[in-house]
Amino acid sequence: MSKQYKTITDIKDAVSDARYDAEREGRRGGSEFVRSRGACLNTINIHQGQCSPNPAAEDEQWKGTNKQLDALIDEVQGMDVDEIWISGGFDGAECPRYMNEGDYDPWVSSWDILVWKRT
Repeated sequence: MSKQYKTITDIKDAVSDARYDAEREGRRGGSEFVRSRGACLNTINIHQGQCSPNPAAEDEQWKGTNKQLDALIDEVQGMDVDEIWISGGFDGAECPRYMNEGDYDPWVSSWDILVWKRT
């Protein structure tokens, strides 16, 4: 089993870069205003897709801590989990007012980074 990044700072830098690229993509797609959907920890089985304990549909918010990531890595030992990803996305609207009134396009862009892989 191997972490794909050496430190939590490396992970946060990769998340920041991925989020920045996705935010730009959302704006280039025609949304003047974009709002983050947050960052989630997801577990993947490479043959079956999303799997427990953290399928993307359950959206466990990533708190930005090594403690949370290490706890998930410990939890998946002995399970059919092959990868752990941190992912997120952006919703888009013409302006903040429209977004706040519910007049927005969901998931105008998304991002993800692989943080752990079973070897």
